[in-house]
Amino acid sequence: MSSGLPILARKGVSGYGKLVLDRKTGLFFDKDAVLGNKILVLYNNVQLRRELATAARKHIVLNYSVEAMIEKYRQLYVTLINENK
Repeated sequence: MSSGLPILARKGVSGYGKLVLDRKTGLFFDKDAVLGNKILVLYNNVQLRRELATAARKHIVLNYSVEAMIEKYRQLYVTLINENK
């Protein structure tokens, strides 16, 4: 995703829930047999592939870049400090 590529992710696999947004940053599949179909969807639909790729990159930069993570930690520290006053 950080390389600007859409993701194909299996439903129910831990860790993908917040990272991959179905039909926004990638596509989910629930059975191995469906994976080939999803690959063909991306291969045959250039517009969808580009939209998912662009959204995937943007999602990672906004939520998981070094700058975004620094800000999240800063907010956490501020909250913890304020709670302990």
